[in-house]
Amino acid sequence: MPLLGLFLQLQCLLVLVSYMVNSIKNEVEEVAEGLYPKDNNVIVNAPHTALVSLSEEWPYPYSREKAAFPAPWMRHHSKVWPGCGRVDDVYGDRNIVCSCPPMDSYEDL
Repeated sequence: MPLLGLFLQLQCLLVLVSYMVNSIKNEVEEVAEGLYPKDNNVIVNAPHTALVSLSEEWPYPYSREKAAFPAPWMRHHSKVWPGCGRVDDVYGDRNIVCSCPPMDSYEDL
């Protein structure tokens, strides 16, 4: 029976990943069709934090709902809000810097 449970979990994960890939494909097509500018769209500006999504000012050409809930089930289930947006665009995504104290500071603990 545990094997069946694992299979069902993997199947659900596959469905979620498939939906997410199709969703990103649709967002790319919206940019290609000219619905949103190349430099100001939901993909370029992702992730959208709670602070950005709930602020009074909304400077983006797409809706808050599209930014905050890119998948329909996110509206009805637990939403995990990112702590910050992108740091230094792609460079920050590829070159992660640890802001932890140096290892020497843990020797006294």
